[in-house]
Amino acid sequence: MNDQQIFRLVRNVVIGVVAVLTLSIAGCNSFYTVGEGERAVHTRTGALVGVTKPGLNFKVPFIDDFRLMDVREQPIAWELGTNDDGSRYDSRMNSYSRDQQPAEIALNVAWSIPSDDATITDIYQTYGSRERFRNTVIVPKTVEAVKNVFGGYDAVTVIQQRAKFNADVRVALDALLKGYPVVVSAVQVQDISFSDAYENAVEARMMAQVEVQKREQQKQTAQIDADMLVIKAEADAKQTRLRGEAEAAAIRARSEAIASSPKLVELTLAEKWDGKLPTTMVPGQAVPFISVK
Repeated sequence: MNDQQIFRLVRNVVIGVVAVLTLSIAGCNSFYTVGEGERAVHTRTGALVGVTKPGLNFKVPFIDDFRLMDVREQPIAWELGTNDDGSRYDSRMNSYSRDQQPAEIALNVAWSIPSDDATITDIYQTYGSRERFRNTVIVPKTVEAVKNVFGGYDAVTVIQQRAKFNADVRVALDALLKGYPVVVSAVQVQDISFSDAYENAVEARMMAQVEVQKREQQKQTAQIDADMLVIKAEADAKQTRLRGEAEAAAIRARSEAIASSPKLVELTLAEKWDGKLPTTMVPGQAVPFISVK
């Protein structure tokens, strides 16, 4: 075999290997899979072809491309937490109340995008991806809604009316997202943390209020005790007066009876005499109830 024949053989082998590799690569790149809860934006040389549904789909190798979009509900969390490596992170919102009290707000927003072709196409053409739509629309609109609503509450009021604050944030966020291709299914304010100085001031004020209430209770108790003493004294005085009046009336009645009946004294003595004569007598004194003329 001469050199020319060897060259042809090598060339054919290389061409065959390249063809096999090309066909293998093309075959592998001819199909793609879209999972449940996803949609795929199908493009050809950069131009939009359409939106494909979950399942196995075909594309032209090296010409067509696709980009997956998740249509399932997902959360955005502003919170204080721990990373996988054990380090702490803090993504809570910073805001000021109406009375200029700084606070850190932990919040969770559950959202999704509609799964219809028109919405998927609109998001792709306007934002390029679901992630960019999230970062350029959902996140800043949520922050704006929370700050606007929180700025209308005093620090004490927002703590006392947490449920109302949560509902107001939801209403404000829905208004800001009106017209955008998004579905917000839940807004949950998880925590509102004020500065240590404010927390200490609140605690001191509460302690002062408790002390005031305690003293007021003591004052009321003392007043009740004093009123009870007055009532008892008045009752005792009234009872003494009535007893004195009764005794005086009895004395008057006896005096009037004696004055109207001179013999009443003798009758009374006679009723009380036991019939015995005294064993001793004072000289010149008469025997009781015996009149000696």
